[in-house]
Amino acid sequence: MDFDPDFYLNYYKDLRLAGIKTDKEALQHYTTYGKKEGRYANSKQINPHINYNNFNANDLVKPSSLIMGVIVGTFFSITFVLIFGKSK
Repeated sequence: MDFDPDFYLNYYKDLRLAGIKTDKEALQHYTTYGKKEGRYANSKQINPHINYNNFNANDLVKPSSLIMGVIVGTFFSITFVLIFGKSK
């Protein structure tokens, strides 16, 4: 097992809220509870191409942006059909 305490504590925010702060406490939690709960011991178990220690949810696309994209795309599709007619 390749346990990464920094990943474990950063990825599972509930652990710090529960008072688990040290590498030793993180490892103890993983071996006692985390493994049984299906928690990941390191980021490579999820996706080897993402560094979850520096993960920032603000970097993700906001749902409002996705909704606006759907609305704009739908508008242009309807406009195209109205101008050029349906394709056969």
